[in-house]
Amino acid sequence: MTKNRFHLLYAVLALVGVMFVHDLWVGYRQVAVLPYSQFQQLVHEGKVAEVKVGEDRLEGTLKEPLEGKTRFVTNRVGPELAKELGA
Repeated sequence: MTKNRFHLLYAVLALVGVMFVHDLWVGYRQVAVLPYSQFQQLVHEGKVAEVKVGEDRLEGTLKEPLEGKTRFVTNRVGPELAKELGA
């Protein structure tokens, strides 16, 4: 009886692993990876609904879908470099 439970545990762990990988894949396909300049342009055009500022990247949602994606991510750029890139 213990032998059957051991195999059942492996099956449950494999199922959880497959669900985790599927969730990562779906999330990746729904997120647009933007260059910082395009992010700035979208902000100036008022197309960004929400932004979450992280240590090294920005994540957020768009008011209108961009290539079918409403969520985005971009690398965070320091203020000095942003001024230089904007010029």
